[in-house]
Amino acid sequence: MPDADILLLEDEEGVADLVTETLEADGLTVMVAGNCADFQSCVEDRMFDLYILDILLPDGSGFDVARDVRRSDPRAGIIMLSGKAAEVDTVLGLELGADDYVPKPFRGRELLARVRSLLRRLGPSPDLAGSDDNRGVPLPGGWTMDPALRRVLDRDGADAGLTPTEYDVLRILRTHAGIPLSRDRLIELLKGTEWSANDRFMDGVISRLRRKLGEAGRAIRTIKKVGYVYASAAPDRVAGNDRG
Repeated sequence: MPDADILLLEDEEGVADLVTETLEADGLTVMVAGNCADFQSCVEDRMFDLYILDILLPDGSGFDVARDVRRSDPRAGIIMLSGKAAEVDTVLGLELGADDYVPKPFRGRELLARVRSLLRRLGPSPDLAGSDDNRGVPLPGGWTMDPALRRVLDRDGADAGLTPTEYDVLRILRTHAGIPLSRDRLIELLKGTEWSANDRFMDGVISRLRRKLGEAGRAIRTIKKVGYVYASAAPDRVAGNDRG
């Protein structure tokens, strides 16, 4: 996604300048909103590919903004910025639908790497495209993955509303069907070795997939002391399976 449009919500001028200069030097387009009111004005008549949101703002919370963005555009990318590095804040942001979390202070190159990684994930999924049939990749319960549009549809064509991270975790598990993956390995495949998260992050993603996808979500099995596996066959055929 080389021509991505990015909306930055940040009230600290120095941070906003650093982010804007770094991303625009790499060919990305960045619009800046200094508060929640300005942010709402920016999104009234257009949508963005990626949102970078500070948490502590003069007229609101980046958490609330992230929730609203995710409701209106499930497939947009969201990166949270904050000097609040407590684990509970990180987990809350990710549970609200953020795809990544960058604590302050940070280097411009670090943020750029996170942005580029997320933008790559927002593109089509070549490892699934065309792997089953022209209609998409079938999942249990009548669901279908659409790799080109990165969404999952039910038998009536309704969108499950997966976030980019939820879609990618499902994609990774689906392409490794029958192969148990630890939480650390899932995170590595999802974001790379430079990204760290605790077990609660991946457990939360799996929980939301199961809730949103019903039977297709239940195909993701928990293996005690190991991690997760996508059970392409019946559950009793997955060695070491212990559903959680």
